[in-house]
Amino acid sequence: MDLEHFSDENGNVLRRHLVALGIDDKAIRRAIDSGRIVRLRAGAYALAAIWEAADAVARHRLTASAVRLVYDEGVALSHVSACLEYGAPTWQLDLSRVHLTSLDGRGERTAAGVVHEDDGQPGLVHRRPPVSYTHLTLPTILLV
Repeated sequence: MDLEHFSDENGNVLRRHLVALGIDDKAIRRAIDSGRIVRLRAGAYALAAIWEAADAVARHRLTASAVRLVYDEGVALSHVSACLEYGAPTWQLDLSRVHLTSLDGRGERTAAGVVHEDDGQPGLVHRRPPVSYTHLTLPTILLV
């Protein structure tokens, strides 16, 4: 099984896409165990070669793009994750969690290394396919 054919342009692979193609969980587990893919979070993987070659910023962006795929159009990158899309400096930023803003009014929560925000301002979203991210506010810019 050549997983490169099933990944997106960033090297992300979603479980739901693999299952739809007839690839079962045992085959996915074998791909993880053999070091061909890396689990980013439930249902989201990255090609191991891309993950291993990536620095901390690239790994954060890879994880963020996988999380966005999981949630489709219902979220936008925000906070630290949006800063990276703007090309802001990363000095001392905590890249351990992906930050999202819910565009459908769902509440705030943190789960599996993803911080879900609900800032109530869906009009402040910049859409640059394939990524949507919130506009940076002045306090955020001043922090970075």
